[in-house]
Amino acid sequence: ATWHVVARVCIPMTVDSPLPNSTARPPPDPAASAVRWEPTQAVLNIATAAVLVGGVATAVLRSILLPSEPMRHLASLLLVAIGLLSLWLISKDNRRAAAHVLILGTWAMVCLNGFLAGGVQAPAIAIFPMLVLLAGWMLGMVMARLLAGATLVALGWLLWLDRPPSASVPLIQ
Repeated sequence: ATWHVVARVCIPMTVDSPLPNSTARPPPDPAASAVRWEPTQAVLNIATAAVLVGGVATAVLRSILLPSEPMRHLASLLLVAIGLLSLWLISKDNRRAAAHVLILGTWAMVCLNGFLAGGVQAPAIAIFPMLVLLAGWMLGMVMARLLAGATLVALGWLLWLDRPPSASVPLIQ
């Protein structure tokens, strides 16, 4: 039997039969899966380091420049906690959970930053598309679609909160 790739699934075919006779897959090639996962591991490690270093740098700078705003310090420290948790999961070789923690935790922190620091005009809002792309790459298309939908809801809420207050005009004067 020869192997044909049909819709991303390897199906064994006999030479004289045009239809698949089984849904069995060929034995996995560990070297091929390691090669496919290697760039994802590198991006996960770099992203974890960036979140960790960025969270520490932001916490230090905010404590120097904005000592009177403790909620923003909390947001920076939570970002450090997300980076540390992701780093710990990577060290335990649980990379999928580390990617979940990193992407979803960073998404939540970007939402919190949007609510605390300027709504849809907050600079951190620009990170949303990158998080959706990372979710699609590391966690799959279903997770990317869910995160994109949640992002649209969060941006809609930020837009609604940023609207100017309406002047109430009485109907009868």
